[in-house]
Amino acid sequence: MTGQQIGLIAGILGSLIGLAGGAIGTFLSIKNTRTPAERAFMVQAAVAIWLGIIALLLMPMILEMRGLIAPWVHWIGLAIFFIGLGPAVVYTNRRGAELRGKPPETPGESIG
Repeated sequence: MTGQQIGLIAGILGSLIGLAGGAIGTFLSIKNTRTPAERAFMVQAAVAIWLGIIALLLMPMILEMRGLIAPWVHWIGLAIFFIGLGPAVVYTNRRGAELRGKPPETPGESIG
């Protein structure tokens, strides 16, 4: 087996493991909601995140590999996704806590 074949197999396996982890995380996030309103919000958030992954990560990568866009366009989508991911997680956690009826935690509140 050549180094290229090992790299290809590792890339495919890594992608499948990543997708499986995302699917399991999405399922458990929706399953562990406590109220119908929280569940509906979590489904909407999950759909938005998965669409963001497709639009900003997957599609530019495919278009770049096909030679249809320049490599820097792919990097812009990657940067937009990861810059927006932090605020999206904070918003989702706060909104989920509000819908659950709990006040959102402030940083450092759960320590000690």
